[in-house]
Amino acid sequence: GIPAVVAMQFVIGDENARTFTADFYDMLSRYLPVDECVAHAREGLMLSTGVGNVGWATPVLYLRAPDGVIFLPEGVDLAKHDQHEEPAIFHDLSTALVEPA
Repeated sequence: GIPAVVAMQFVIGDENARTFTADFYDMLSRYLPVDECVAHAREGLMLSTGVGNVGWATPVLYLRAPDGVIFLPEGVDLAKHDQHEEPAIFHDLSTALVEPA
């Protein structure tokens, strides 16, 4: 089956779509769980449009993957991925990430 679907529950403007997808795919390329990627991108959208604009709530996630992991670095087998322990790449990556200002 399909592990995850990111969809728009309402019409979204081009600028908001660009902001969301840029943040979402940037985080996804770092092999973070997809639910974290969506949350980060929605937060970025909220910060760029303002709290009063509900456009940040337009992107939604339908998730089937139990831990949100849908991609792993080359050489790590998803079938052998332990659902309870993150591969070392995630530990190294989490210390390398910088929070937005």
